[in-house]
Amino acid sequence: MTFEHTDLGRRFASEVETAAYRIVQEALTNVALHAGVKQATVRMWANGSMLGMQIEDRGIGFDVRSTPVTTLGLTGMRERVHALGGELTLESSPGRGTRVTAELPLTAPIEHASLMRA
Repeated sequence: MTFEHTDLGRRFASEVETAAYRIVQEALTNVALHAGVKQATVRMWANGSMLGMQIEDRGIGFDVRSTPVTTLGLTGMRERVHALGGELTLESSPGRGTRVTAELPLTAPIEHASLMRA
């Protein structure tokens, strides 16, 4: 795994840190189970209002339009991101790998705090 980061020299709200950890964990689990490759890149960055993360592989990919959102742990990732008022983007196509990008606002109200504890 390759890890790249920018401006992460501080702590964030526990809900944001937990969500970020779980999103990266689930995305890397998907790489290990489904991508058919042993290498992935995790990028994380922060600015004054947002924590971003991107997990990318060069694996077998899949058709995003025909894959149910209830598979590949996508539901949990989406719920965590949306509970914090963030955005989740999933990009993939057969033979071209997969990229998951999540952006979590650092000041948004938390709608479902119980999701963050799991």
